Amino acid sequence: MKTRILPLLACVGLAASAFAGDKSAGPDYRKQLSSVSALEMPAKAAALASGVTAENREVVTAAVVKNVADLKSTALPATVGAIAKANPEVAATAAAVAASVRPKLAVDVAKAATASAPKQAGAIVAAVCKVLPENYRN
Repeated sequence: MKTRILPLLACVGLAASAFAGDKSAGPDYRKQLSSVSALEMPAKAAALASGVTAENREVVTAAVVKNVADLKSTALPATVGAIAKANPEVAATAAAVAASVRPKLAVDVAKAATASAPKQAGAIVAAVCKVLPENYRN
């Protein structure tokens, strides 16, 4: 179990640090996401994150989550939940990026991700706590 979690945490850390402060990093999905209503945004985001190869999924997931945060931050927990349900292996990345972009929604994002991908709960909580260590007790 530990041998699977450690590489996942390393990938989450790299993805979160790569996208935490850089507005121009990663592909831009704003056009595709803004073409749908706020209610359809989580499903569209999950489809975008699912429609790529496995090796690009972390990068695309981080970019999609950042774009959703820029367009409609209230849809962020539902978006992370939809991505986590469609691709449980990137649930921690989606939650960490969302928490780093919108720290006030970190608890809601973590709850949505763990509800959608319960087997990844440990990795999700660890990733969010790594991005926001001051919220560890929440």
